[in-house]
Amino acid sequence: SSGCEWFDCFFFFFLYVFVCFFFNDTATTEIYTLSLHDALPISDEKGLREMYSIPLILYTPDGSLSGISNRVVQQTDIMPTVLDKLGYNKPFVSFGQSVLNKHSGYAVNYLNNYYQIIDSSYVLQFDGEHSIGLYEYNSDPDLTNNMLIYPNFDTTNISEHAVELETKLKGIIQSYNYRLINNRLN
Repeated sequence: SSGCEWFDCFFFFFLYVFVCFFFNDTATTEIYTLSLHDALPISDEKGLREMYSIPLILYTPDGSLSGISNRVVQQTDIMPTVLDKLGYNKPFVSFGQSVLNKHSGYAVNYLNNYYQIIDSSYVLQFDGEHSIGLYEYNSDPDLTNNMLIYPNFDTTNISEHAVELETKLKGIIQSYNYRLINNRLN
């Protein structure tokens, strides 16, 4: 995506919000979200951040959502966030979490026949049966130092974190597959 294309998208989003806010008397009860489906090159760095960095903008006319967060989020976090902001407290199915909670975020994706789970510091790659890579992407954006093969830190802490991420990822995959097969995604 070129800079002009995503600028145009933001411009029209803000124009829409402006019109809705000034010409709609119910604007104080509305929440607007914008998320682009393609990753944008946010920085000159290559690697994980360039592949998966996309903006997520949440706007409320009353200003109750303000600030910038570098928390890891994914598009499946939008619905739980909107429902959380609206005070909805009934059960619902979602593979994301509200970005308004205090828990650290995570993102899951599938690329080149591998699953990845990304948290605030690490990315774990999983082939469907075994963890095959663990990287500290803040200091290794090109994902060249696989800590499962060549641990540079305390192996106990790395192993525990890898097991924690793998367990979370397996649970998400299992729940998704079960719900998909049994038509229970609602």
